[in-house]
Amino acid sequence: MQRLVHGRPHVIEKEIRSRVAGRLAGGEQEAERRSIEMLHARHVDRDRRRGGVNSMIPPIDSVSCRWAHLLRTMPELDEALAEAGRKPQPVIRAGEPDRRAAVSPEITGAVRAAPADGAPSATRNDLQIGRRLFHLLNGMATATGYALLFTHEQVIHIFGTIACIVYVVDRVRIAYPEAVTRRAPWVNRLFVRAEEQVRESAMIPYVIAVLLTILSVPKRAALVGIYTLAVADPLAAVIGIRYGRRRIAHNRTLEGSLVFLAVTLAIAVLVLGWGTDAATLTVAGAAGTIGLAAAICEVLPLRIDDNLTIPLFVGFITWIVAALFGVPLA
Repeated sequence: MQRLVHGRPHVIEKEIRSRVAGRLAGGEQEAERRSIEMLHARHVDRDRRRGGVNSMIPPIDSVSCRWAHLLRTMPELDEALAEAGRKPQPVIRAGEPDRRAAVSPEITGAVRAAPADGAPSATRNDLQIGRRLFHLLNGMATATGYALLFTHEQVIHIFGTIACIVYVVDRVRIAYPEAVTRRAPWVNRLFVRAEEQVRESAMIPYVIAVLLTILSVPKRAALVGIYTLAVADPLAAVIGIRYGRRRIAHNRTLEGSLVFLAVTLAIAVLVLGWGTDAATLTVAGAAGTIGLAAAICEVLPLRIDDNLTIPLFVGFITWIVAALFGVPLA
């Protein structure tokens, strides 16, 4: 999600700070405002052209949100500049370096505070344990309820209702961000990413994919897909962020992908082997094939939310592999 600045947010922040420092020295506030707006527009236009004719709206990521917040908080920057301008300027003696370009604490503080108070600032490279735990518990509860408590028709009705509620709540969050910031700031801090401030959250494709998986594939195949989404995906993300060292694709590390493979394999063995007459080696072979296919799919650089692709792909591949290996899904 760093297409807007080609994966170099620190360069953009450095440029912002240097520009603000230039404003401090020259006092050209309006000119600098226009310059920043033009630079942002140039990035957006370039991204639109590279995105193709169907990219009518540029992708919103954490960096573009920082730009938007910076533009919205220019009055605060102006106040900080005015306050700094009232302070006596240091006398520069011959032979001493000119430090007037250094950003003052007031300006630095204003730049660091560019995101509005309470607005989401996390990216997919942040752990956000609360979000990932919520992700895990939701999927586990849905799959376990489907496995042990509800019939196919009942789980469709129940989870379909939950999906409707989630969608409406998310639309309210987008339409009334000031209410969320004022009354429930912990929602933005724990569950929402910066790029989701002005678009739907990942929970929408999550519930849609789970519902479609339940509707489309046999029960055991659906359980493998939902458990993989609920358990393997967040665990792989946490391991990849904390311990990932070998990058194999965009936002993917070897360590995280190996965890995804191992957890998916374990899930497939448990679900396919539960109450079946198939031989252990047959179940193990099918589970290994499912795990490998799922890991390959997870690494692919698709521009589609993995909350949507993982359960559907794993559900259908489980259905196909189980038929090839002769493992019953009834």
